[in-house]
Amino acid sequence: MYNCKNCGGALEYDISLEKLHCAYCGTDYDPYQYDREENDNGVNEQQMFDVTVFTCPQCGGEITTTNLSATGFCTYCGANAVLTSRMGTARRPEAIIPFQKTKEDCRAAYEAFAKRAVYAPKEFRDPEYLDRFRGIYIPYWIYKVRFNDQVTVKGTRSHRDGSYTVTDEYRLTCSVSGDYDGIPYDASSSFDDTIARMIAPYRAKSLRGFTPSILCGYYADTADVASSVYDEDAVETAANYAMRRVEKKLAKGGYTLDIPALPEEKAKLLGAKKEGVTGAMLPVWFLTWRRNDRVAYAIVNGETGKVAADLPVDMRRYLAGTAAMAVVLFLLFNFFLSMTAPTALLISSVLALVSGILFYREMRKISSRENHEEDKGFWAADAAEGAGENAAEAFRRSSASKKAAAAHVKKFLNPLDSGSVFQRILRNTGGILAAAAFVFAQSGISELLDEVSPAQRALIGVIPTLATGAVFFVLTIALAKRVKEKSMIPQAAAAFLAELIAFVILALRPVDDWKYYAGSIACLAAVAVTCFGLIGKYNILSTRPIPSFFDRKGGNDRA
Repeated sequence: MYNCKNCGGALEYDISLEKLHCAYCGTDYDPYQYDREENDNGVNEQQMFDVTVFTCPQCGGEITTTNLSATGFCTYCGANAVLTSRMGTARRPEAIIPFQKTKEDCRAAYEAFAKRAVYAPKEFRDPEYLDRFRGIYIPYWIYKVRFNDQVTVKGTRSHRDGSYTVTDEYRLTCSVSGDYDGIPYDASSSFDDTIARMIAPYRAKSLRGFTPSILCGYYADTADVASSVYDEDAVETAANYAMRRVEKKLAKGGYTLDIPALPEEKAKLLGAKKEGVTGAMLPVWFLTWRRNDRVAYAIVNGETGKVAADLPVDMRRYLAGTAAMAVVLFLLFNFFLSMTAPTALLISSVLALVSGILFYREMRKISSRENHEEDKGFWAADAAEGAGENAAEAFRRSSASKKAAAAHVKKFLNPLDSGSVFQRILRNTGGILAAAAFVFAQSGISELLDEVSPAQRALIGVIPTLATGAVFFVLTIALAKRVKEKSMIPQAAAAFLAELIAFVILALRPVDDWKYYAGSIACLAAVAVTCFGLIGKYNILSTRPIPSFFDRKGGNDRA
């Protein structure tokens, strides 16, 4: 679509030159001047511009480009496939941040990031794999928020007066006039909001007026989430920032402010209101890794070079590393530590407790991702599709506040559902019991109870361990109905079984030490089952199901 006027070769936007470059004859063009000349020739690019739309035959994902060249693999599902193409049009956004990090910069940033992931599959460092990084412009909404000229807040300041502390109360009037410009939220339902947050921020000062020729050589996603979806989020983000500035300034005068805790109340106090919103294209380097029915994404901010990546664990590398670490720890413990048989069993049960807690935390994250609890854009597009209308109206009715995305997931809370009061109490109780278990595991009460035997001290320590393990086992079971991975129940049960074995043996108080050691071995074997399950669940969390986009234009990870 954009060809060199000298030789007819395809033009690409050169990041280092910030110009359109012809690789055949070396001619450079100013992208804005090029488009002005095209407009002078009668091409209307005021509202829409021409694109080539590529569709993956395997997942239905779509990307657009101003180039005519074919693409050899799908960005979303990672499939090596010949993508079908058609001519189409795209709505013209108002602004763009051109790519400022080259593919070489992107690879260097990713390689530095991946060095820390020693257990990641070897493919993640394969130069041929890294060549698959693709530059994509993601649609964003850029919000501008304005504040009241003056805000009145309550504050206190204390001082000593003899033996007394005197606290004076004030009503402080502050000037918070101005606006907060450049708050970005992604406008594509196929680009998960959590990923967008991980590579943020983009700098508003880098925004330029949009011209389609800057897209030459790159791909673009389509905007399918209305700007109204993130209105409240943008206002609350700006209000939090402004309130922190107010607090910091008044703290220098010794004032302590009495301000609301909730973001929406801060916004009301400051009189924060959306002033305007701008559609923009922001640059992202995108890499897809695929194995069997799972994919992992590596994302690099095309302006700042910030990296976010799904890094699964290679089980063979993990086993080798764990075996080497186990040998080192065994030698250290053998030479520098000595413990009684009951204490060894107690420590095994504490390890089981730790593995059970970590397992629950991992399953909680999986539940959040599978149910798109933090992806408001997904729910907005889903509401629009189900209602057969535009996303703005559908989301305004079905998701009127910031909490509505979670409400879609949890329409009917029961006492064990995530987020319920009962579960919060369980989690807090579990934390208290875990702390108690740690104290008892150190056998610190032996100084107060000199006549208590090691077996009795271990029994006292294992009781809160078992109680805490039971709490987290129940919480894990409660997540089972919210996730597709059902092997979690026996793996979580292994940790609780280890704690139960330790409790039974210590309660029976056998005379022979070998029975305690046999129980320790059984506990550690159960811990190994939970830990291997934990690694498997981590790999589920760090990868994603193969997406299917056939039911929605522009795509969405609905699996």
